[in-house]
Amino acid sequence: VPDKDRGLLLMASIVVPAQDGAEGGGHSMMMTVDQARMFIAHLRKAPEWAKVAADNKVGLFSKPIGDVIGAEGDAEHLAIKFVSDENNKGSVRIEHILGGVANAFGVGINPALKFAAQAEHMLEKALAETPAEDAEKSKLFK
Repeated sequence: VPDKDRGLLLMASIVVPAQDGAEGGGHSMMMTVDQARMFIAHLRKAPEWAKVAADNKVGLFSKPIGDVIGAEGDAEHLAIKFVSDENNKGSVRIEHILGGVANAFGVGINPALKFAAQAEHMLEKALAETPAEDAEKSKLFK
């Protein structure tokens, strides 16, 4: 279903390299422009939350930063969570449930910010390169 931003969808991919004998893999998530912007904004909250965790020595702790797609219990749910380890070090957990299949990926704060920057760059580039609908030209196509 096309969205109001010219029908654009962003596909965010996570690649997990093979290492230590474990098989690698990957995962992709499709988002509308608005969902992609929310995804980026949630990832960018992580450094602030990591500082709070470190300053307050919260230890083991996890809290949702926010939902991107759906809500818990929906057929599709994409959420960003903040996680603090026993040493008060923060990270991000990207959780995507689609059709009952759950995928979760832990990402450090700096990689999360890099992911957000890459996603924003590609989104803005796609928006700039996709022409908006022209009402006069549209009348030609019935």
